[in-house]
Amino acid sequence: DLLFKERRSIMFYPYLIIYKFISKRPSPLLFGVSVSKRNFKKAVDRNRIKRMTREAYRTQKSPLVETLSDKNSTLAMMFLYIGRENIEYAELNKAINKAIRKLQSLA
Repeated sequence: DLLFKERRSIMFYPYLIIYKFISKRPSPLLFGVSVSKRNFKKAVDRNRIKRMTREAYRTQKSPLVETLSDKNSTLAMMFLYIGRENIEYAELNKAINKAIRKLQSLA
């Protein structure tokens, strides 16, 4: 709830990333993914996008974790998929890579 009230956001199509730096927690990253039911009626499609997003994030998060650990801070973020069509993993991976590099520079 706090994330959406006092949010800052960046956009890397097809994602809108809402983020907030918060007080130190045991984990340096708090991460969530959301895909609109309005744009994807079938749960299979929503789940596929969420699964690919989590995988791309998992493989690329280590530099961000190291940066946050060095600065002794925690980042809460929510990836909102705002695209209206299914997307290939390569494009999705590229957008997440750009977003993580941007968040790393903001930390």
